[in-house]
Amino acid sequence: MTAVDLFNILEDLKEEEFKKFKWCLQQDILEGYQSIKVSKLENVERQDMVDVMVKTYQLHGALKVTKKVLEKINRNDLWVDMRNTILVREQIVICDLLIQLVHSAATHSPAVNAMNDASFKIQEATMTKMGLFNTLKDLNKEEFELFKWCLQQPELLEGYKSIQVSKLENAGRRDTVDEMVKTYQLQGALKVTKTILEKIKRNDLVQSLPDTSSGPEGQSPFLICIFRKKEWVDMRNSRQQHILQL
Repeated sequence: MTAVDLFNILEDLKEEEFKKFKWCLQQDILEGYQSIKVSKLENVERQDMVDVMVKTYQLHGALKVTKKVLEKINRNDLWVDMRNTILVREQIVICDLLIQLVHSAATHSPAVNAMNDASFKIQEATMTKMGLFNTLKDLNKEEFELFKWCLQQPELLEGYKSIQVSKLENAGRRDTVDEMVKTYQLQGALKVTKTILEKIKRNDLVQSLPDTSSGPEGQSPFLICIFRKKEWVDMRNSRQQHILQL
């Protein structure tokens, strides 16, 4: 994990939860870590909070403290979500390595090129849900509420059904992504997101999402076969084990 991951966790805290988080940092409840003076935290926002924590505990210690405090304020779900996000990033890195390996082994082979294309599709599918979440995080509060409102209007969704008001009323960005994927599947959720972003004049965010013209999702037998090779399995498991120990 990085300081950016730490900032993203704090950003997902509600204002009241963030105040509790700061209060915990000032108390002698951190099990082996020193508390932080009230004066250093009194008026700090999330980004400054990360800087203070890293300066006080170093990055690894700041991550450990964050995990402890999240458990105390009953928001350990944010830690689990971030850990899963990092695991996805690691899988994408491994996909990139596999694609480069195949490409360098037989650049001009039609069969290998077809397998390579399939691997790119898997990589895109893996990225889609996290891409949706990151896109919604780039919306300000007013834009996000407008986005949810559009999801409830069938005439705006170009062939896709609307989502019930009750399912979105108190939903945050992560819950909204889950509800969209549940309702439309990944590719459908991606298309609906692009449609709404265009309607609320946020075309700049559309450019950051994967292309929806790559066809149906599904795992390539080639990728499954590659991952069975011991060296790649060992690499993946080693990285996952390291992350899970954080």
